[in-house]
Amino acid sequence: MPRLKKKYMQVVPGATSPGPEREYMTLKQAGEYLGYSRTTIWRFIKHGNLRVLKIQPWKVKRTDLDALFEKLAVKENPK
Repeated sequence: MPRLKKKYMQVVPGATSPGPEREYMTLKQAGEYLGYSRTTIWRFIKHGNLRVLKIQPWKVKRTDLDALFEKLAVKENPK
């Protein structure tokens, strides 16, 4: 995972911890975490599939990303 730039390190619980265990992620980090582009993350937000915390830079909760990932996995692989 690329090293975070200082401008992304905000005083938000878990925002500066390394790896996927951080509580909040920027949209770029969220895209890297899920394997999607930042534009696709924006589309998820626009269509109401992902909630965003409007602090600069905008952040999303990791638990929301995990829930979205599970939802997408079920949609792609229905039983």
